[in-house]
Amino acid sequence: MSLRHFPTFVAWTLVVLVCGAQELSAAHWGGGPRAWQSILLIQSASWSAWALLAAFLVRPVIQHLPLDGPNATGRLLTHLAVATVLGVAACGIGAMVSGFYYYGTSSAAMRDMFRDRLHTVLASYILAYGAVVAVLTLRRRPSAVTTYLRRLIARDDGRLLVVPQTAVDWIEANDDTVRIHAGGAVHTMRDTLTALGRRLDPARFARIHRSTIVNLDRVREIQPWFKGEQVLLLNDGTRLTIGPTYRDELLHRLHGDRA
Repeated sequence: MSLRHFPTFVAWTLVVLVCGAQELSAAHWGGGPRAWQSILLIQSASWSAWALLAAFLVRPVIQHLPLDGPNATGRLLTHLAVATVLGVAACGIGAMVSGFYYYGTSSAAMRDMFRDRLHTVLASYILAYGAVVAVLTLRRRPSAVTTYLRRLIARDDGRLLVVPQTAVDWIEANDDTVRIHAGGAVHTMRDTLTALGRRLDPARFARIHRSTIVNLDRVREIQPWFKGEQVLLLNDGTRLTIGPTYRDELLHRLHGDRA
C-alpha cells in the first residue's frame, strides 16, 4: 500500500470499527449478526462494496451535476437518490457475502440480513456519500489565494519557449504531454491535461472534453452536430468537440456564472 492511500485505509478502518461498535450496542429487528466477529465481517464487506461503487460513480456524478451551480435543489435530490442506490447496493452485497458465509445459499437468511442492513447502516452510507460530495465540491472551488499560471514553458528542439497564457488558444492532451495551440503555432509541454488544468485560471480557461482545454476568450460560437453532439468554433475557425459531461460547466463559464 502506498503512503498516498494510507489515509483512505485508516478512514475506512475507523468507519468499519465505529459502525460495528454502534451495531453491537443496538437492538436488531431482522436476522442481523450479534457477535463482534460477525459484525466486523459484514461491515467490512458492506463498506468495501460501497467504497468500490463510490470510487466509480461519485466523481462523474459531481462533474455532471455540481452542487454549486444553478438548480442546486434539483441536483441535490438527484445526489440523494444516487446516495440511496449506492447504500442499498452496499447493503445487498454485504448481506449476500455474510449470508453465504454463515448460512450457505439460504435466500431467507440473506433476505433477513439485507433487511437488517437497511435498518442499521443505510443512513450511514447516505451520510458518507454526503461527506465525500462535500469534500470534492470544496476541492473544486479555487482558493482565494490561488496563484494561476501566467506563462507556460514549452519545449521545442531543446529550447524552452515562454508562452503567455493570454496567447493560448486551446490545449490538447497527447499521452504524457500536452500540445499548446497558440496563434497558429503548436508547442509541446511535459504535463498532463488534468494537472495543467488545475493551474490555469478558471475564469479564462475551461475543459470541454477529456482531452481538450479551451481559452474562453477565443470562443466564437457553439454549433449543433450529429446525434445531439455539439462543437465549439473558435475565432480562427478551429472546431472542437464538446464532451457531454462538460457541456453545462462550459455554458456556466461562458456566462461568467462561475470562476
